[in-house]
Amino acid sequence: MLACLVVGAWSIAESHDHTVPRRLDITGLALITVAIGLFTLTFDRAPSWGWLSGSTLLLFAGAMAAMTGFVLAENKIRWPLVDLSLARNPKFVILVVVGTISNIAYAVTIFLSTLYLQQGRGLDPLTAGLVFLGASAGAALGGVLSGRLAATRPPVPVMGATTVIAALCLATLAASDGWLLYLPALTACGFTLGLVYAFTTVATQAAVRPERAGEAAGVTLTAMVTIGGVGVAVSATVLEMLQRSGMTTAGAVDVIVVALAVLLLPAGAAVLLSARRQATKSASSRPAG
Repeated sequence: MLACLVVGAWSIAESHDHTVPRRLDITGLALITVAIGLFTLTFDRAPSWGWLSGSTLLLFAGAMAAMTGFVLAENKIRWPLVDLSLARNPKFVILVVVGTISNIAYAVTIFLSTLYLQQGRGLDPLTAGLVFLGASAGAALGGVLSGRLAATRPPVPVMGATTVIAALCLATLAASDGWLLYLPALTACGFTLGLVYAFTTVATQAAVRPERAGEAAGVTLTAMVTIGGVGVAVSATVLEMLQRSGMTTAGAVDVIVVALAVLLLPAGAAVLLSARRQATKSASSRPAG
């Protein structure tokens, strides 16, 4: 960790918005911290408390109240923690939404695969861990490759295409019965979803001015990590409901994985469409000749 901090401080150029004072918005920070904390706690405890229990609804109402207070405070204060004009940037919003959906798919696939390998395939924890090495290595490789691709390719089309491929990999994973297809499909899921996760940060940086890069990265990662955790909690509840209805663990996992693929496919297509429109707009704005 210390080595990473040293390398980061040495190699990453600092950037900030020189038009605003470097002063922390304490009110906004407190409100968004409370909102995210209560929101996460709601979905963490809901499976055991009950989704419609008084405690769950009270926590959720508290999270929504804190979030509403955050939005109101950010619109009033002169130097907000987050300039909410980001929400009016359609390109940025699309990228964050798609990146968040992809991260949900990634987190849920990891969670469900561990259950599937042990409960569905009957593997012991050690063997299941060895099988999962392919997906872990694929995700690590995807993260490394994203930096190289970002230097030579426009990030938004790459992210869109990879999201579509990730959806197809998830569908293949759900359809695979034998190890011969399952192992490569699981590895491909790890690679493509890991690549999309890394590329989301790169792509969102390209959608805002350089002085707002840190702000955009903070909003992006907060959305991806928070909603990704919520996705795992919801998938655990759905898995339990499907098992209670008579489905096997393997069958229930396949249903959820297919649902993730169905969500990812149009999300990736939306990013590709956004990139195509931007390219067309840029081409039409160039002077002829």
